[in-house]
Amino acid sequence: MTKQRREMTTTSLVATASDFLEKNGYSLVPAEYPDWRTTTSRLYEDIYSVVGVVVFQTCSDLMRSWPELQGSMVDIIAHSIGKAEGKAWDGYLVLLTPAPTLTTEQSLDSIRKDTRHLRKLVASGDDIRSASDLERLLSTLLPLRSEAPALGPETILQNLNTLLERQGISNSVTTQIVDAFVTGKPLLKTLHELRETK
Repeated sequence: MTKQRREMTTTSLVATASDFLEKNGYSLVPAEYPDWRTTTSRLYEDIYSVVGVVVFQTCSDLMRSWPELQGSMVDIIAHSIGKAEGKAWDGYLVLLTPAPTLTTEQSLDSIRKDTRHLRKLVASGDDIRSASDLERLLSTLLPLRSEAPALGPETILQNLNTLLERQGISNSVTTQIVDAFVTGKPLLKTLHELRETK
């Protein structure tokens, strides 16, 4: 007798996503955002990023609601979480449904490719058949782990100017980027500012 696999539900998707994020260093954003503390939505943050997780009953609900959710999350990041923090540049919207995609797969793919305001992870019941499928999707939110020997941050930063200068990148640019990194300023914003001053 074979063991039948239980399908994911909206409740199990929220629970699995929450458990995975919390075990990997994310914490719930404070309760002053009640729209993001429902039975189907959560807002998390770590030192690098802000992640909104929303689960829908159907693909149609997802397609209809995601632009408004994106706007809400962009507004929270821009006005409430920290205008000068690096994580203001790293927002992720995770849109999930246990329902199969049927004919909306192309539309779901267009959401995935739309990175104008936030990066999006989108998955349906066709993509997520178990908790491990969802964890695999969410693992893209975690920092990369290197198999290279561990070097202290000071050693890497000390050698960075020399390494990049060999590639034709000026010491002054590298120094400003490293300073931004050390002080916690948004790196992309610093790069844009450097480009504008040239």
